[in-house]
Amino acid sequence: MAATSLNDPRRVVLVLGGAGFLGSHVVRRFARGGWRVVVVDGLLPRTGGRAASLADLAGRIELIPRRVEELADLTEHLERSEVVIDCMAWTRHQEALADPLYDLSLNLTAHLHLVGRLPAGGGQRVIYLGSRGQYGRVEGEEITEDTPMVPCDVQGVHKVAAESHYRIFAGLRRLAIVSLRLPNCFGPGQPVDGEDVGLVGGFVRDLLARRPVVVYGTDRSRYLAYAPDVAEAVWLLAECCPPGFAACNYAGRRVGLGELATRLCELVGTGEWRGAPMPEALARTEVGDARISDARLRRLLPVIPCTPLAAALRETVADVRRRLEPGE
Repeated sequence: MAATSLNDPRRVVLVLGGAGFLGSHVVRRFARGGWRVVVVDGLLPRTGGRAASLADLAGRIELIPRRVEELADLTEHLERSEVVIDCMAWTRHQEALADPLYDLSLNLTAHLHLVGRLPAGGGQRVIYLGSRGQYGRVEGEEITEDTPMVPCDVQGVHKVAAESHYRIFAGLRRLAIVSLRLPNCFGPGQPVDGEDVGLVGGFVRDLLARRPVVVYGTDRSRYLAYAPDVAEAVWLLAECCPPGFAACNYAGRRVGLGELATRLCELVGTGEWRGAPMPEALARTEVGDARISDARLRRLLPVIPCTPLAAALRETVADVRRRLEPGE
């Protein structure tokens, strides 16, 4: 479908949480495609929501710096939108264990405000960014969308609950909703402040600070998703979101943690990594590294975007270096 101008009201996308890490990549993809983009983000403490992350799009998008719960005209925005992208999330797993009520408000309550306002049979296509963490620790060889979801941390519990509400309302109100269950995400603009910044971000930050990277456990691996690739997948799903509710795994790429640490040491140009036993607190929420099947998503999309790992890591390291070492 041909791209339209910002002033053309026919193609409007509403991005909730669009000033955050993943949300800002989604916003950029739709803006680049010519859609009129409306962003709602409360810019809340301890989240990645920052108006500065969208500063270069000033005049091309509309940013509403409000919590979704405070948006009196939310229904009107939903009715005007062809596509609704729910990127709202708090992604700090360990902090959520210490502050479960804050996680509840961000990973469940905020989404209920949105779900409850979706107009029945309005034709909107809705994409919710879920998490691989919803499955919890999986002992089998493969995770499919039908694998039981038994999360082992607070965030996973709330993400399962939020997705469940989407599933229920998709049936009750004849909606088209896709939940895209994502693995560890990384890329330009990812969080670098605080203790719980994600796998790749934490490794890069330690190396830039001349600290050795610590890899817990032996022979562990993780699935990684590059944020621009996720945004591209969301862009493609917006055109082929099926009626009803569909949950889809986004696998990304599987990488051994030792290999990842070695690659990042090479890209940063300094540093080293060492193995260590996993602390008991982390072991209790360890989800394992069962293979993730993305066959359902492959049936929906013409292609699964996948930037080569070397290029994706190179861009991420360069971005984190610019933000942490601005004078160099």
